[in-house]
Amino acid sequence: MREWAKANVSILTAVASVVSLALVFGAVGGVIPSRILPRASDAVLAAIPHLNAAISATAIGTILLGWRAIARGNVFIERNPRRRRAAGADTTRRTFLFGERARNEETSNRSRVRGRALLVQIRSDSLGQPTDTLVVAAQEMDLTRRDRTARAPAAQRRVGGLA
Repeated sequence: MREWAKANVSILTAVASVVSLALVFGAVGGVIPSRILPRASDAVLAAIPHLNAAISATAIGTILLGWRAIARGNVFIERNPRRRRAAGADTTRRTFLFGERARNEETSNRSRVRGRALLVQIRSDSLGQPTDTLVVAAQEMDLTRRDRTARAPAAQRRVGGLA
């Protein structure tokens, strides 16, 4: 059952969303009798607007911190071949690059990372289960991909200051 659920996350998400919306609209529209709905205390009802404000403030703060990190050059590059529809793309491998400064040059198939560079590559089997992981840390990395559809670095042109 668990493996089926992992393989069908989109379907389960859609079903849960439809059921949740049906329950909400049913309760609001009076289709579901009010006597079977749980009762919330006045304290819980009074806390809801404050909780909503706190969640909204946290979301805004997260966005602002993200903008600040990008402005300071603390960027992250993720290569996910599943997002690409190119023929022959390897969908069993995901590559992540972290660093203080990162630059991805699509036209030359190169990525450059400066300052505490970290490359993480995860290979998965056909069910999406991780089978192999590669981690490389350095002060800086210059990476080249084999071609446009190969999303993982094929050759490390220069890795300096290994951590």
